[in-house]
Amino acid sequence: RVLLSEQEISARIGALGAQIARDYADKNVVLLGVLTGSFTFLADLARAMPCLCEVRFMRASSYVGTESSGKVTLSGIEKLDLTGRDVVVVEDIIDSGLTLRDIDAALADRGAASVTYCTLL
Repeated sequence: RVLLSEQEISARIGALGAQIARDYADKNVVLLGVLTGSFTFLADLARAMPCLCEVRFMRASSYVGTESSGKVTLSGIEKLDLTGRDVVVVEDIIDSGLTLRDIDAALADRGAASVTYCTLL
């Protein structure tokens, strides 16, 4: 069963890209994709943004099979210098919010000026 058509998804991604571009006008925002699920969404989102942005990726895992372990493991952000930077975390889907809580704390520890989230579902 199809919940959203390709055209609906494309239109929404275009609107999100335009909104992010407005929100971060005159700033070099960092789009931080959570691999692997966000890859295609992030690529489409970056193409929809008529502004300067930097794209980076990280990994976050909390699942063992289909069950959440309750423990989030983050990798790929250890060497990122985000001091004073505005970061938009791009995620494909939000489940419990546990992963985002830990990402938020990790990015704050790395000096991000602001952290917001953009999620497909």
